[in-house]
Amino acid sequence: GGSICAFDGHRFTVGPESAGADPGPACYGREGSTELALTDINLLLGRLVGDRFPFELDRGVILERIERLQARLAEERSIVEIAAGFFRVAIEHMAAAIRTISVGRGHDVRNDALVVFGGAGGQHACPLARALGVRTLAFHPLGGVLSAYGIGVARAGWHGELDGGRRTLAPGLLTGLEPYFAALVGRGQALLLRHEGLEAGDIEVIRRLD
Repeated sequence: GGSICAFDGHRFTVGPESAGADPGPACYGREGSTELALTDINLLLGRLVGDRFPFELDRGVILERIERLQARLAEERSIVEIAAGFFRVAIEHMAAAIRTISVGRGHDVRNDALVVFGGAGGQHACPLARALGVRTLAFHPLGGVLSAYGIGVARAGWHGELDGGRRTLAPGLLTGLEPYFAALVGRGQALLLRHEGLEAGDIEVIRRLD
């Protein structure tokens, strides 16, 4: 949904740059937002139900930005045609990515099910399935918040690394690296105790040397 929609003077592009969650799409009305995002396009095309959001979405700023883009086009296109063009580009990008890891490896996706998740999954699932020739779509009840749900149930953890320098594989190597491990463990424990609300006894330390 945050993929930036732009015109480079020759063609429409969607992503890979993203407006992210903050400032997010133009319709969020947040300071610092300067680009059109795919969420804006979906709102304009009626694919996004604005009254389901916890705040009001700004259609006016979307129209202003598309009108500026409209003035740069060599041929005349309506605002809806421009928005639909961005949407088609986005669908083709997604379809191409799926083809690369499926058809490109000899798999016929027409016999598979397309599993839909992500906050914008429902806005793109059906046209994407049509582009791929897929007839079956699977929507999980928590599909829209799957990433957030996953973070909620995942084990808290911290990964850190240090460069131990150029060393010879010889007896005593691990003893010489002990200060490095101690520094990493101390940093990781401090962060987990402070931000995750864990107790010291809850933390498991795994040391590894590459």
